[in-house]
Amino acid sequence: MSWIGVNFPDVLRKDPYADEEDPNDMNLHTVDLEHRQEHGEHPTNAAGAVSVGDVGQPSQRFRHIKNRKYMRRLYIALAALACIFIFSSMVRLSTKQSGKSDNDNTSNAITGSGKDLDLSGASSRLSQLLTFLHENAEDSSETADLENASSSQRLAAEWMADSDALQLEIPETRFDEVYHPFIQRYSTVVLAFAWGVNKLLPLGFLSDEHECNWNADFQRPDTSILKQGIICEKKQVVKIVLQTLGLSGSIPREIGHFRAVQHMHLDGNELTGRLPQMMHRMQSLSELTMTRNLFSGQLPSFMAQMASLRHIEISKNLFSGELAKTFGGMKVPGEETGDTAVDITVSPIHVLAIDNNLFHGPLHALSSMTLLEELFVNNNDFTGHIADTFVNTSQLAILLAGENKLSGKVPDKLLELPSLSIVDLHSNQFGDSHPHGNSSVLKYLDLSDNLIEGPVPRSIGQHRNLAYLDLSRNRLTELPPTFGKLKNLQFLFLSHNPTLEAGILPEWLLELNVLSSVSFKNTARIGNLPEWLGHLSQLTMLDLELNSFNSSIPISIAGMESMEFLFLNRNELTGGVPDAIGNLTNLKLLNVDHNSLTGLVPGSVCAHDFEVFIADCYIGNDTQPLIECACCTKCCKTTVDACNTRDWSTEYGDDWGNYFQRYNIIEDGDVYELVDNVEDDRNNDGN
Repeated sequence: MSWIGVNFPDVLRKDPYADEEDPNDMNLHTVDLEHRQEHGEHPTNAAGAVSVGDVGQPSQRFRHIKNRKYMRRLYIALAALACIFIFSSMVRLSTKQSGKSDNDNTSNAITGSGKDLDLSGASSRLSQLLTFLHENAEDSSETADLENASSSQRLAAEWMADSDALQLEIPETRFDEVYHPFIQRYSTVVLAFAWGVNKLLPLGFLSDEHECNWNADFQRPDTSILKQGIICEKKQVVKIVLQTLGLSGSIPREIGHFRAVQHMHLDGNELTGRLPQMMHRMQSLSELTMTRNLFSGQLPSFMAQMASLRHIEISKNLFSGELAKTFGGMKVPGEETGDTAVDITVSPIHVLAIDNNLFHGPLHALSSMTLLEELFVNNNDFTGHIADTFVNTSQLAILLAGENKLSGKVPDKLLELPSLSIVDLHSNQFGDSHPHGNSSVLKYLDLSDNLIEGPVPRSIGQHRNLAYLDLSRNRLTELPPTFGKLKNLQFLFLSHNPTLEAGILPEWLLELNVLSSVSFKNTARIGNLPEWLGHLSQLTMLDLELNSFNSSIPISIAGMESMEFLFLNRNELTGGVPDAIGNLTNLKLLNVDHNSLTGLVPGSVCAHDFEVFIADCYIGNDTQPLIECACCTKCCKTTVDACNTRDWSTEYGDDWGNYFQRYNIIEDGDVYELVDNVEDDRNNDGN
């Protein structure tokens, strides 16, 4: 057999998948070949060449059209396409006639979504616009909003119909070319009316320009510039940035029309309500931040189905419920199923910040988030163990889960995660022993205010890059000498561990050359204040309150030239306030009350402009002061325990506790100021 001069082996002569041929079922080409043979004609063209399709002997069939069955299928397919085309044309014609009828009589009511829409009093253009929106509504509540004269949807429709300078063409169906430009502008206008037009007018909202130009530059408190408003690429909205503008109201369902939006930042406003179900259509959304608002309710499950969503920050709201109801069964749209959700084993979320809300229940649902890099769940009401929650989160770098009700043992594996650099589990109910670990990337560890007991393991010294360590308010019993291996340690807080074995101030402090702040408050320290304190010249805070030191204050303390906060109160110190303290020129706070110090505070010490200086200088009817102090800001009486009971180290904690900066954080009171540009440099993508 041959095909245009190419020989094929006999095994290919019959198509194994072809229908069995009927000898009486001849195609037109075969009939023509046999007719030409009967009249003595050769089946070649005038030039003698074989034409495409003239294959084999006249008795053979043309191989790629075997029989009438294939022809019938082709005819049926063509007929179906023709029917679809005719039906589409009829729908478009019907829509046009419906629109014309409504324009001729605006008092008529139209039916869609199961509810009539009253168009009484509407202009012809508004009637046409409302008709389109109504016919494309998904439920009766949308129709109710279109009829409500004060709703953001009705106000937006009226503005688009009668006040918008652009007067965009109203689409007839969702398939019209003008649909996307129209629905994008309409949805943007709905946001303006939903959240406060007056707050958004300075950004250019409701101006004669394309909505992609509805933005302006704002200056942050750190003087950096942020462009706020509607930001586009190729005339499509890709960012909605509206922070600290005092916006109020809820998120309207029209937010779902912004399918190309990748970033939405609504932080620092007064927005309320639940997240609308229509948000699940924002399948391009990768970054969502809505911190410091008044949003409430359970996180909707669709957040686990948004395949592009990598970054979620909803801190400091009123969200509640269990995470298992949102992230318990992770689903994302599959490539072959369109909007149909399919099960996956890996969540796409990299950053999840849900701190300072009202969430409760266990954290087990987070175990599917194996791509997590930053997790903030602190200041909620979470409970249960975390033994297996973070086993597979090899990319996790930041974990903040403080101020919850988590319990059990802090797992050793947690401190061995290869990327974990910041761990804050303070103010929980963790118990058992201190976790072991050998991570060289760990920089910040806060296990304070828990029920951890027993000795601190010698493996603590393996965290060579540790810079911040807070183990205060636990039940520790022993501090190993391997603390001295923490050469990068800057902040060390061990306070309120009265169960520690009584002992002197450990000399391994001398090995920590970059140590800045240290607290041994209420840690059963006894004996003399060591002379080597003067070698800690880099210290800015030393808290030795509520111990049993019974010596005088060493003169060598003058070497602590960086000292700003010095707590020596509530000990058994004797002697006087040494003149050497006058050399501490950076000193802001000095507490020496509730000791046995006596005498006159030297003038060199009083030369300081103290913020706080408290001593036993109380003058009463029944007692004389132990200390004569002309510059003290407060005088205590040693027999009155209630004097100076404030936890000063906690109050001053902000000076040293903010070791790391969170992404996109907006602090209380932050206000972004509109930049008064001489020349308008707004995004002109819409022009």
